[in-house]
Amino acid sequence: MDHAVTARRGSRVFTVLLASAVFLLSALAFGLRPAHAETTVDTVAAALKDKPVYVAPDASPSLTPAQADALVSQIKGMRSGVPVFVAILPDDSAFKKPAFVQQLQIKVGKTGVYAVNSGNSFHALDFSGALRKGQADNLAVAAAQAGNDDLATIASSFVTTVDSAIIADGRVKPKSSSNSSGGAVGVLIAVGVLVLVGAGAFLVVSNRKKKRAQAKRDAELAGLKKAVDEDITAYGEVLDELDFTPTDPRATDAMRGDYSKALDQYEAAKAAAGAAKKPEDMKNVTEALEDGRFALATLDARRKGTPLPERRPPCFFDPRHGPSVGDVTWAPPGGTPRPVPACAMDMTRVSEGVQPQVRQVDTAYGSQPYYNAGPAYGPWAGGYFGGDVLSAVLVGTLAGSVFGGFGGGNTYVETISYGAGGGRDGGGWGVGGGGDSGGGSGGDGGGWGDFGGDGGDWGGGGDWGGGDSGGDGGGWGDSGGGDW
Repeated sequence: MDHAVTARRGSRVFTVLLASAVFLLSALAFGLRPAHAETTVDTVAAALKDKPVYVAPDASPSLTPAQADALVSQIKGMRSGVPVFVAILPDDSAFKKPAFVQQLQIKVGKTGVYAVNSGNSFHALDFSGALRKGQADNLAVAAAQAGNDDLATIASSFVTTVDSAIIADGRVKPKSSSNSSGGAVGVLIAVGVLVLVGAGAFLVVSNRKKKRAQAKRDAELAGLKKAVDEDITAYGEVLDELDFTPTDPRATDAMRGDYSKALDQYEAAKAAAGAAKKPEDMKNVTEALEDGRFALATLDARRKGTPLPERRPPCFFDPRHGPSVGDVTWAPPGGTPRPVPACAMDMTRVSEGVQPQVRQVDTAYGSQPYYNAGPAYGPWAGGYFGGDVLSAVLVGTLAGSVFGGFGGGNTYVETISYGAGGGRDGGGWGVGGGGDSGGGSGGDGGGWGDFGGDGGDWGGGGDWGGGDSGGDGGGWGDSGGGDW
């Protein structure tokens, strides 16, 4: 009996010891493994007090120990002597705000240029007064744009350009060098790197602006082609409904000539539309359609035995109505009265106090009257009207004041020469400048100031991984916004 009890107790003790051993091994294998300490402004500041480059263990992208040591050597060898501190931190929105850099400088307790990389965001603040307002972050953004996503290259370029910019500005006297020729060579190299970085950033900005401008032109041309297709279709329907046969015994050679010209101009309009590559090309289309409609009006007069029509511009309200028969006094919404050419139907409407239905076209802002649709429609209207008809009828109106419409003498629109051509009378006509208002805005988080030197607002900026500058969380840099 005692032996059995003793055996059971021994078994329990063994079980407890075994469980304890398993727990300890598990703890050693998992629970007691050393973990990276949380990255905070205090931990970063403590590290930067001892060494000007800090790389967080969980930062991504990161620097290798060799790359970090090389950057430290580069900073210590700066001829300007202005301290530079670089922190490579995890991808966290808190580290991308200027407030974090400000707190970091306060806790480090040293003046200098502080740069922080978090994820694909590389920005800097100057607390030394050695750089001009916003210059530190401008140099950081430029280095990021030209660094080809290589963090070591970005950080090294930034240090080099900061050193060169400080020396070039003359606010800080460079360190003396025992080898003056070697020092001169070093300055030349630094300046060369600065030029290359700046040129790289300029090319990035220039290419992006070109792509955006091309996209806008493509969209304008697409809307313009739709309007032209509608014009050609409407003219083709008129031809289909025409009850004239060239073989009719009552047809004269003059009638057949008018009819042949009307058909030829229809084919010419289709060919010009198919070959059009830019808005200026649409002038050929509408010129052909206008000639064709006048030929049809002449044919109609010959058949009716009435006097041949005077060569007049088409109906101002909608060129698809055909040639105008006279002028009518009309005032657009918000404008003053002025005479405009109109077809018989629209003359009647205006005289009865009814607003005619003005030709509407597609724009980025929705459907708009054609004369308020922007400079892209300048050549299109120029082919119909020629001369300076539009500039005369739109004087003093609000046309284009919101959407960049055209109309030569418009007192509300800055007129520019669009190259729409002089029309048949050789007189040019203006096209409103319009265009995008201002530049891109700064970041969504508002402006921020430098705390060394001149202070001031922070505008655009951007991440070195690509994308538009001035994104969520506040803009960086003094460039005043815009896309990179």
